[in-house]
Amino acid sequence: MGAKRAALGHPAPFELNYVEVGNEDFFSTTYPYRWRDFVGNLSAAYPAITFIATGYTFNPPLTPNPQAWDIHVYQTPEWFAQNAFIYDGFERNGTKYFEGEYAAISTNAGNLYGTPAEGRLTFPTMQSAAGEAAFMTGFERNADIVFAASYAPLLGMEEEERL
Repeated sequence: MGAKRAALGHPAPFELNYVEVGNEDFFSTTYPYRWRDFVGNLSAAYPAITFIATGYTFNPPLTPNPQAWDIHVYQTPEWFAQNAFIYDGFERNGTKYFEGEYAAISTNAGNLYGTPAEGRLTFPTMQSAAGEAAFMTGFERNADIVFAASYAPLLGMEEEERL
């Protein structure tokens, strides 16, 4: 890989600060032991890297305790507006948060992933933008614990007609 990188004009290795273990593992019963095995072994070899857990914060409990969590939220515009202050109540205990995916995808809280006729948004709207903007004010206000965010539909294919 180093030779390919050098051939592309970047001879020096790049600094790697973060590695996420898994993706949306809130549904997986195997995540706690996979987290333990990966982070337990890799952190000894790479102590400068921050390992990021994925899922709902602290559920399931993980050992070793994650330094950072990647949180994914797909909800309604109203949910985002109502939760603009969610990070205000998070404990300041050294844990950091990456809002790795977020988007208002439906106007129907009871069926987020339904059809457009059922409220599913095929493209962002002014209503969804306002809700997401309110939510983002919480990232800035809590920048001591929220270190990054990624708007989920930022890179979408128009042909897909969905967020």
